[in-house]
Amino acid sequence: MSGWTAGGFEVLAEERGRTMLTTGRFERRPAHRVINIGLRGGAARPSTGYAFARIDREAREIADSLPVLGEDERPAPRARDQFLDAVLLTLMREAPERSPQVFVTLFATARTDRVLRLLDERATWMDIFAIIWVLPWWIFLRAWWIYVRARLVAI
Repeated sequence: MSGWTAGGFEVLAEERGRTMLTTGRFERRPAHRVINIGLRGGAARPSTGYAFARIDREAREIADSLPVLGEDERPAPRARDQFLDAVLLTLMREAPERSPQVFVTLFATARTDRVLRLLDERATWMDIFAIIWVLPWWIFLRAWWIYVRARLVAI
C-alpha cells in the first residue's frame, strides 16, 4: 500500500448514508428501564463513525451489569479519546479538503493493528504517537489550536 495517494485507487462501489459525527452527549437512560445503545446511545466514534467494537463492548458490559446491579454501568468514553475525536472533527470542519488525504495516509502508512486499536478506543500512547508520526501532524497541530482556543473563549 505504500505510495498510495488520494487519486491512486479505483472506486468499485459507493455507500450512502449519514452518521452524525459529533462529540456531543447522547442520552443513555431516556426512561426507567430503557437503555439507549448503538448509534442512538452514542456508540459511533465521533470522528469516524466506527461503531462495531464499541457496540459489542457496551452490550457485554450491560449484560454483565444487569444481574448484579440492575442498572447500566457503562463507563463514559475516555477523555483522551474524546479529545482526539474533537481535534479530528475540527480538522474536518476547518480544512475539509485535507480529510481524504489524511484518511488515505492513515490507512496506507500506519500499521493496521495500531489503527484498529485507535478505532476500538484501546490505543496506547505509543500507538497514538506512531500514527501521528505518519500523518501530516502540522495540520493536526493547527486543528488542536483552533479547538483549544474555542474552548478557552467559551470559558
